[in-house]
Amino acid sequence: MITIEEIGANIGVNIKAIPDEYKNIEINNISTDTRTIKKGDFYIPLKGEKFDGEKFISQAVESGAIAYLYTREENKVSGAFGIKVMATKEAYLKLANYYRRKLNPKVIMVTGSSGKTTTKELVYSVVSQKYNTVRTPLNHNNEIGLCQTIFSISKDTQVLI
Repeated sequence: MITIEEIGANIGVNIKAIPDEYKNIEINNISTDTRTIKKGDFYIPLKGEKFDGEKFISQAVESGAIAYLYTREENKVSGAFGIKVMATKEAYLKLANYYRRKLNPKVIMVTGSSGKTTTKELVYSVVSQKYNTVRTPLNHNNEIGLCQTIFSISKDTQVLI
């Protein structure tokens, strides 16, 4: 999928010394939710009005995360490779953009004030008959949902809706 070195390079962080045990590891999955972390995942802790994902970095590492982002030194933990960034949400958006460009599927975006989910499902029902197609689940049509959808695609994905 993606390496720690690629992550650093594409979120604007110069990682000078990656320890040998992390050098050639491919990250299996990018996750913002510690409840879904599996061995080999990369954890991106997001911050909202009522939650701070950085409080769960230890839990993510205990669940198998091999690497993670953090913004404050007190949130750095051992047992996984931490990458310090200014803002985790911006890093998440940059990384999703890189991953989409790397896999390069055709992208169909549906916008508007109403009918987006229905239109997306109709487009999917037609396009998926001929192409390997991924669509946003449910109505995850915000920045975070878009990133989650992008990270769910594989190199075989031809169309992303």
